[in-house]
Amino acid sequence: MRTPLVPGSGSRPLGSSPDGVAGRFIGHLADPLFRHAYTLIINTGLTSVLGIVYWVLVARLFESHEVGVNAGIISSIVFLSGLAQLNLRPMLGRFIPVAGVRSSRLALASYASSLAVAAVAAVVFLAGSSLWAQSGPIPTVRDEPVLASMFVASTMIWTIFSLQDGLLVGLRATGWLTVENVIFGIAKLAVVALLAASAGGAGYAITASWLVPMIVAVAVVNGLLFRRLLPAHMRRAPVTDRLVSAPGSCASRQPTTSARYSP
Repeated sequence: MRTPLVPGSGSRPLGSSPDGVAGRFIGHLADPLFRHAYTLIINTGLTSVLGIVYWVLVARLFESHEVGVNAGIISSIVFLSGLAQLNLRPMLGRFIPVAGVRSSRLALASYASSLAVAAVAAVVFLAGSSLWAQSGPIPTVRDEPVLASMFVASTMIWTIFSLQDGLLVGLRATGWLTVENVIFGIAKLAVVALLAASAGGAGYAITASWLVPMIVAVAVVNGLLFRRLLPAHMRRAPVTDRLVSAPGSCASRQPTTSARYSP
């Protein structure tokens, strides 16, 4: 059976590419869907590897009791933060691209609602810890006003730390997301090693090695988001009183006489 040829191409078989595998791969990456998907896969892989390295390092630098205490506190913060996010992280990734000039308002409303829930959840968790955490580090945190305040604040900051990733995905800034998370993972390694050397492995050094880089990351990334990425996104968006349809969708093919594009 003869292989069909591309008309006007001489002897090149139908379905082959003049550029070969490399050309097809470059063309594949030219599609934003695949490019951002691969970037997120790389982000997940790198952060997972850094996480494994971090806990291996922690296990060698600190006593098992200290690792257990801090792991319990960190797990509680991450758990409460996950509840407080109200599934808004994927929502931001879905609706920021079509929110148009209301993108900043949507981001701030998501932040505000999740922060409120995070604060309430953390307070309720500590107040009721005698029911579900009669031993371990949580009762100690509850009984120390400074530690309790830091626990509540950390839960709120971790919530923003997670939601900002949804904003970066929605703004198609997955490269920045990967850079942020890789630097955060490396910073944790550096901070925990420094604290282990200076504090002798006592206290809440492991928890601090998460919180210090996280606070810096939240400040830097949100500065980037609200001073650069979101304003640029809104300048490109049509000025309309409803959500902007993504290109190629059914809604985008409907008449849009009510919308005008900002210069």
